[in-house]
Amino acid sequence: MVDFGGWDMPVQYSGVLDEHQVKLRARHLPGNSTLMMIRLKEVERPGFSARRIGKLKVTFILHTGETGKAFGSITANDLAERLKQELSRDIDRHLLVLEHPIKTTGEHEVPLKLHHGVTAKFKFNVKSSEEPKLEAPAEESADKSRGPRKHTK
Repeated sequence: MVDFGGWDMPVQYSGVLDEHQVKLRARHLPGNSTLMMIRLKEVERPGFSARRIGKLKVTFILHTGETGKAFGSITANDLAERLKQELSRDIDRHLLVLEHPIKTTGEHEVPLKLHHGVTAKFKFNVKSSEEPKLEAPAEESADKSRGPRKHTK
């Protein structure tokens, strides 16, 4: 390499790849360092997404009757659509490991396989569209219908 106006110029120019290798050796980097950095970024992205998915607080509304019985269910397609809304990127429904559609209320956790060796846990809450009506015990309702008690000695 020869200094030419502040630029390192090769004395004998043999090609772009050789020049690239000389520059990499001058910086003490291995020859395929650029490819290694690209591969690291690819692996970090699913990990970053897994952390974002793990932090999500999502609630689904499940249509139920008065007794609490579900009329429908929450499928992998519903989960993928909701993740698409929350993360602003497409999530394939086949990445969700859902054994059967969700028909119960409460907290649920579904694994999401983002990459080989990277699995996110998507936690969400399912609430009923109607609160189940609880019937009052018969004794209390009978006492209220009688009116106040009179105390006798």
